[in-house]
Amino acid sequence: MNSTLIAIKTIMIFVIFLLFFMPLTGLAGTFVKVQELKNTFKYGVLQISASEDGRYAFIEDGNQVFWLMNSIQPLTLHNIFDDKQNSPPFEKKPVKAQWHDKYIIFLYYEKTEFYNVQNQKIERHYPLRLTKFNGQMLWSEKHQRFIIDTKVFTLDSDIEKNPDQHGHADQTGLLMTKNGDDYITSGRHDQSIMRWTLPDGKLKKTWRLGKWYASRKVSDIALIDNQLVVATNNGEIHARSIDDGSVLWSASPCSSFFSSESPHFMLNGSVRLKNKSVHHNKLIFYRCQSTKPNYGFIEKQGNDWKLEKITLPSTGNASLERMYYLDSLNKAILGLDDGQVLLYDLKNKNIDQIIVPKSEEGNGPALFAYLKADKLLVVVNDKTVDIYQYQ
Repeated sequence: MNSTLIAIKTIMIFVIFLLFFMPLTGLAGTFVKVQELKNTFKYGVLQISASEDGRYAFIEDGNQVFWLMNSIQPLTLHNIFDDKQNSPPFEKKPVKAQWHDKYIIFLYYEKTEFYNVQNQKIERHYPLRLTKFNGQMLWSEKHQRFIIDTKVFTLDSDIEKNPDQHGHADQTGLLMTKNGDDYITSGRHDQSIMRWTLPDGKLKKTWRLGKWYASRKVSDIALIDNQLVVATNNGEIHARSIDDGSVLWSASPCSSFFSSESPHFMLNGSVRLKNKSVHHNKLIFYRCQSTKPNYGFIEKQGNDWKLEKITLPSTGNASLERMYYLDSLNKAILGLDDGQVLLYDLKNKNIDQIIVPKSEEGNGPALFAYLKADKLLVVVNDKTVDIYQYQ
């Protein structure tokens, strides 16, 4: 009898434990809405991006209005140029902007400025006029140089360092090597990869993938663990040596017996708004560019590579436009063009959470930035900002 009573008591304690603690564990590993900011934007959001340290979000409103958000809660939006001291009322606003470390680089028609997000001040002014160039841009802190397309510029002049050098026929990629002493570019129609040296922008090596009439036109490039990853129009993705360009691994995730589609890489940003190629230590997501796109990622595991396809169940015809990789969780935040924001488990290949449901209109991609320092997800639309925290 005593043993029976002990068994019953044990079962009751276990049931009570489940009743009290299951809801708590059920909430673990999800994004919970913690804040909402309304009626913020007047002209419609064009882009949002996070700083490299994951503590700040930069939002570009329409009509050249720029906002800064710090991850310190409660979150607030700061209009970057509202409190700019000693500026005349007729001063023109910048036409382009992008992150670099703790700075947002603003490009005007007549100058270039570096805005420090930590003290919210313009710290550097240069007469460099880069807005007349419409290409992909990188800034080299190490060598104090701007790279636009294949060309290099100093801080005090918009005159090219090597004006006679040849560029690409339709450039598709620009990235910096890990040591910061070289940069790599790619061209679609000339089907070539070029490696250049800093600070002078001299051509070091050229790897040509095919002839003009061939189908191996380069659609995108990336660096993973100091290996060059190349996507081509015939549906292939292959890893190449950064030293001699030899092929180390290849796959054809975007090709079939009947057709081939151009792969494009995406990591912590969107395909449409991406202004430079991707640099990462572990993996990269790809999108097969077609009317019915499919997606996946390639991951470097030691000396080997692994290719995985991503399925998006119950999303209708919505396509993936934006993503962010959560390294420590092996999950990704996905933004679809119908307004949905999803938490996707890469290992189990399933949707863990619908963070933001489909918008009422059912169109328009969800724009978001992930502030990794505090596990905050900032989702914006034309009028509001919703903040979620991973718990």
